[in-house]
Amino acid sequence: MDKLDTKLFTGLYRHMLASRKADVVQEDAAQRGEAFFYVPSSGHESMAALAPHLTATDWLHCHYRDRALMLARGVTQKDLLLELLGKTGSPSEGRNMPGFACDRKLNLLGAPTGVGSNALQAVGVAQAIKDGNDIVYCGLGDGGSQEGEFLEAVAEAVRSQLPERTRPQRTSLPRAPASACGSQISPMRASCS
Repeated sequence: MDKLDTKLFTGLYRHMLASRKADVVQEDAAQRGEAFFYVPSSGHESMAALAPHLTATDWLHCHYRDRALMLARGVTQKDLLLELLGKTGSPSEGRNMPGFACDRKLNLLGAPTGVGSNALQAVGVAQAIKDGNDIVYCGLGDGGSQEGEFLEAVAEAVRSQLPERTRPQRTSLPRAPASACGSQISPMRASCS
């Protein structure tokens, strides 16, 4: 990103703000007893900044606090709310815990609850696509790099000689075609769930 791009930064800010606002809504629902619990992601909003560097075919194995990145990828506030309440209509049909968004259409893999254990699954996806140009993002939380599963994943990536990939920086968020979903926060959303 050689020059300042107001449109890009405004879009990223919208996702960051939406993530922070989702915390408020989810906390309120939990306090009213409408949700069993919620996973806050305040303080991790800057993860949205990864979105311009990813393509629609890249795979994301997000940490549960990567909500801003998930929103930038195309997860909607409606998806988050349906997941929070365990309702059908969400990409996981209410089967995931709140904060563990997934969506096949967005190449967004569901996160396991064990700290650092998503690294093993991310390495498995990387092995499956290693001959292509796509990348696999694996987000880890506090202490995840000290877990055995993470260390096993790194060892397997080395053993399998998985490639490191870099790509040129983009100066805008990828745009999705117009959708029948109505107004949306995310410019990357390609279709309704």
